[in-house]
Amino acid sequence: MKQTQAVGLTSRELAAYSYCVNSVLLLLITYVYEGYTLSGWRDQFYDRLTWKSLGFLLFVAIVINYFANQWQIETVRVLGPTLYSSFQPLRMVSSIFGSHFILNEPVSSWLSWLGIFALCATLSLFFGSQILLRDEDEDDQRGSATREGGRRRSDVERTSEQETTERKFCLESKQEEEPDEIRPTASTTKKTKVVLTPHGFGTMKAVVVEAVPTVEAPEDATSKDEGFSGNKNAPPTHLIGRKMRLAAE
Repeated sequence: MKQTQAVGLTSRELAAYSYCVNSVLLLLITYVYEGYTLSGWRDQFYDRLTWKSLGFLLFVAIVINYFANQWQIETVRVLGPTLYSSFQPLRMVSSIFGSHFILNEPVSSWLSWLGIFALCATLSLFFGSQILLRDEDEDDQRGSATREGGRRRSDVERTSEQETTERKFCLESKQEEEPDEIRPTASTTKKTKVVLTPHGFGTMKAVVVEAVPTVEAPEDATSKDEGFSGNKNAPPTHLIGRKMRLAAE
């Protein structure tokens, strides 16, 4: 019943299938037993039934064997086969008392009643122990699942802590390995200014006029634009060349 639920069969479909299979098997067995004929159903069975017996037969065949079977299937699917089977002793007792008081089928002796009682007690103990064992198994599975979940959470937390520690260690080691930033420093240089003067017969003589110490600032991108050198106070190169040509003339 649980496996048929997994494939999508409803309780009505399963009850109809069981009802049809039982009816077909009953007809086949009767057909063989009656000498390969079904006349016995009419002559020896239905013709001898009263309206009360026929109504009771239809009630048992339709209401109990079909609709009650659907409720039984639904109950087994909800409660489970083990818990449902624990009601079998009570069901057996009810059927015995029903047969005894309704159908007037008396139990022959007190020994039969004792055997019925022993059977019901044995079945009750058996199915009760099955329920207890099933509950213990479920508790063990639930406890093992809880312990496994706690172990997984602790492993995840431990892994995250290790990753955080490794990340911090990598950052610290990287900061220690990186050298300090090298910044350019100013340098002091001594530059001389040369002036060309005439020195007889049209020759020129270079005369050092002054030697001025200058401080050169670090080069940057702006000092290299438009022909300027590293010293911003120094005159442009093309002006120095022009002064030298004027002095030569």
